[in-house]
Amino acid sequence: MSEISARERLTSRQYTALLAGSAFGAGILTLPRYLCAAAGQDAWVIPLLAGGTMCLSALCFLRLCRRFPGMTLPHLMQELLPLPLANTAVLLYLAYFLTVAASSIRIVAEITLLYLLPNTPLWAVALVYSLFVGYTLSGGLRGAGRFNELTGFVLLFGFLLLLPSLREGRMTNLAPMLTAKPTALLTAIPMACYSFGISLLIPLFLPLTDDRSRAAKHTWPTLCFVVTAFSLITLTSVCVLGADTSAHMLFPVITIYKSVSVPVIERLDLFFLTLWTVLAVRPCLNFALAAGQLSDCLLKNRLPRRWLSAGIGLFLFASMLLQTDIVGTIRILHWLGYVFLFLGIVFPALLLILSRKKVSA
Repeated sequence: MSEISARERLTSRQYTALLAGSAFGAGILTLPRYLCAAAGQDAWVIPLLAGGTMCLSALCFLRLCRRFPGMTLPHLMQELLPLPLANTAVLLYLAYFLTVAASSIRIVAEITLLYLLPNTPLWAVALVYSLFVGYTLSGGLRGAGRFNELTGFVLLFGFLLLLPSLREGRMTNLAPMLTAKPTALLTAIPMACYSFGISLLIPLFLPLTDDRSRAAKHTWPTLCFVVTAFSLITLTSVCVLGADTSAHMLFPVITIYKSVSVPVIERLDLFFLTLWTVLAVRPCLNFALAAGQLSDCLLKNRLPRRWLSAGIGLFLFASMLLQTDIVGTIRILHWLGYVFLFLGIVFPALLLILSRKKVSA
């Protein structure tokens, strides 16, 4: 990766918004269904357990960033591993980021077609999203950071709009509490891990901030906010709709917004969906940005940024047209949870061991 100038670096606020925004996309709308099907009324516990794996992953990556300040993940791997093995690992992370980006934006396109533009062909929606992501990526790291920073405040507003729905909830839907089998909770953790894959972005973007120590301090509150938000949203789904009903709805959160009445907003569900079409693009954008960073490393910056951005946008457009089964797309994301356990915990732990030996030597 070429040297990043001071003007192109992320601020600590942009880094925080990028990290948090990468978690809240299509997954938050679909995850309550599958968690309720797995653990019933105790589904809200699973994000807390899965969040523990994310924090463990973040701990490994933060320690690596501290030992090798200023080095991003691909350069760190090239420092610790033989070059062929390091390039293979970079390809694995690249495939992971591109799959997450393509699958998440496909779900966003499906939501757009179902609730906002039912008569619009898929290729038209896919083209708009792909052009947006490609154009934003062409603006570089700072452009994506500004977009995340601006939409971060809108995300908080969207969560506040969910709170009035608790008036319609029933605490009896949570009873009996904490009775799910431990095996059911443990087997459902990988299902939720794909939503917590944001820890993989830490070693890619933390070294590119203008104040690394301050940005590192912001990491832990950001991760705690993400875990708490996922758990509260799942808890709200159980309270308002019930575990059985949520388990049979593809997008329980959208149904909840239909039951909320705000005096100044007549159709909150349409308002939320319009808002979410902007917010839910952020995970795709940020993971595509991470894929661009890895591609730059593999290509040794030989490809201009605009061509790389166009290539990623074209890949996203083609992948959205190829993914015809939305349930199959969600199933791919669930399998990515198992991949995260390796790329986010096992592999960085091995890098930590190798880095310790290198520092000792």
